[in-house]
Amino acid sequence: MNILEKLIKDYVGVSSVMAEVLLAGIVVIAFGSLFVIITSIDKPVDSPRVLAEEWIDAPSDTIFLRHAGGEPIDTKDMKINVQINGTTYVYSPSNISKNLGGKGFWELADVIQINTSQEWGIGIANDEDINVKLVDTRSKEVLPKYRIGFSPESSASSPEDDVSEDNVPEDDVSLRL
Repeated sequence: MNILEKLIKDYVGVSSVMAEVLLAGIVVIAFGSLFVIITSIDKPVDSPRVLAEEWIDAPSDTIFLRHAGGEPIDTKDMKINVQINGTTYVYSPSNISKNLGGKGFWELADVIQINTSQEWGIGIANDEDINVKLVDTRSKEVLPKYRIGFSPESSASSPEDDVSEDNVPEDDVSLRL
């Protein structure tokens, strides 16, 4: 009798070997599937770190946001939510890029000017409650949340004029660029 005939006649030995082979196959497939699932999960995206200065010029209905430090932010990954007296308005990535003169990044010292009356038909009064949220759409996180207030020296002049070298006291060199 050759080996094949002995193996066929000893079906108990064959079935135990086949069971072990099938179990090993199932374990390999299970671990392979688990590996694929774990490696395909989206990893969280780091949100950019940014420091922004903000102010409002009520007579001209304009909100100003100046990039004051941190990483440059890609404008296609950013939107601005402005809440005025409980109503939320969205300033889109294309509007941000257009506001920056077509630039693709909001970088240090760049100023975004949002004229609420032109953009959404809403004027700003000194007593209104205004919240601004910078949203990084890539990481889906809110960058700093600002509650913008009115400074007592609000005037109709451009806020960029307020930080000129002529208006900086001699002993305060922190505002000079």
